[in-house]
Amino acid sequence: MSSSLFYRRAYYIGVARVNPIKTARQASQRHRNTVGLTLLEILVALSIFSVVSVSILSGLTSGDRLRRRGTRLQSATHLASNLAEQIRAQAYWSEPVEPGDSTYEEMVGSLVFEVERTVHDTTPFPRSGSSQRNREITIHIRLAGEEDTLANFRLVQGYLQ
Repeated sequence: MSSSLFYRRAYYIGVARVNPIKTARQASQRHRNTVGLTLLEILVALSIFSVVSVSILSGLTSGDRLRRRGTRLQSATHLASNLAEQIRAQAYWSEPVEPGDSTYEEMVGSLVFEVERTVHDTTPFPRSGSSQRNREITIHIRLAGEEDTLANFRLVQGYLQ
């Protein structure tokens, strides 16, 4: 008998009595507590998202600003190159450019540029009997209404008089 008593006690001690309704409630409450986010977690996630968003947007705006500056610079350089070629062609086919200053506006696409052209006679000491003359031509191009020069060209033009 003593051996059967031992087994009964082991049986009663080893097996827990389970109430299925109480156990289901406890499990759902535990699940409910672990599923939701706390206010602190939401604020941390929102701050991380805002920092990443601001850095991406600043990168996009600076990229757009660089692209716009590059387009302006390319257009100004192209315009200055065309003007230099016109001056070379004019000196080849007709009279060279007369000394003096001139300022005018030129439109390239949707951009309006201010072109400042200066021509100086740079023949230092004309030799008697020599008909060779030199002129220095400087071209400054900037956006109309702005002070920063986008392109500068200097040409020296030699010709026979």
